Amino acid sequence: MKFLKFKRLAAAALAVTMVFSLAACGTPGEPEKKDEEAAKTEAPAEGGGASAAADAEKPAAVTDEDWAAMKKEPVFGTELNYLFNGGACVSAKYMAEVQGYYKEYGINASYLEGESVVNTVGTGQCLWGTDHIATMLVPVTNGVNMTFVAGAHIGCKSIFVPADSAIKTVEDLKGKNVDEVKAVLEKMYNLLVIIKKEEAGVDAVANTIVKSEPEAGARLTEGQQIILYVPDMTTVYPDFTKGKYTLKEIEAWCEKYGVELLPIYQETDEYKVGTIYDQSQKAGTPVVKNSSLTIYIADEYVDDTGQDLDIDPGE
Repeated sequence: MKFLKFKRLAAAALAVTMVFSLAACGTPGEPEKKDEEAAKTEAPAEGGGASAAADAEKPAAVTDEDWAAMKKEPVFGTELNYLFNGGACVSAKYMAEVQGYYKEYGINASYLEGESVVNTVGTGQCLWGTDHIATMLVPVTNGVNMTFVAGAHIGCKSIFVPADSAIKTVEDLKGKNVDEVKAVLEKMYNLLVIIKKEEAGVDAVANTIVKSEPEAGARLTEGQQIILYVPDMTTVYPDFTKGKYTLKEIEAWCEKYGVELLPIYQETDEYKVGTIYDQSQKAGTPVVKNSSLTIYIADEYVDDTGQDLDIDPGE
């Protein structure tokens, strides 16, 4: 039922589209006067549309109200042609013909092959077409005989994968080879791919994607930017004092790079107990195998002097 209602709404919208598009299109060079006999033959029957089509049985998918409105349109019963340039982004109107939606709703529509909406719709060769708005704004403002009716969609680029693929969302790109993903996104989807590096984790693997921007669920259109993050595998000491690493993770890191870890617990009231607040090898220092790393960990401060810490003992 939901699908049927959707198709009914689509049919009504299509009818409106045809009206506005037709009003905006004309055929340059067409003689103003025709032979009287030819005019009688070609002119539609009074009331709109060809008489045969006007008397045709109403399709079951069309409501009485919509059918009555359709019969009043000047192009009712005639063949309505539209531009299709073969692109996936503008294929919806063509697929509607292939799937038989036009016929189901009593609309005689067929496509015209071409490249430019401006050259076809703008010169009256077809009634409507779909293209990127950037290609049509200037011609329309400069007087090309066509008008905008409605937006087709807000983004046509998606990532298609085989039905049995493990990749279902952008989030699933994590762990994939960045060079392979970059090639697909650029060549097949015309996206601007930027590769950035971030601090490598303990289990990082070179040249694999760890995250992306925008994140999963975002819509991307042709020409937009996507950032793929890979681990920075340059072997330097990370900053262990920012709270990103636990002691166990530091131990694993040192084991991985052949560094001896020397943890020192220091009594202090300046840091929360357990905080790693300093390290002997500063962040960014190149790692030398078999070297050592000392980290300083805040331990509970115990005042056993019995003195007020705010009083100078020398006074």
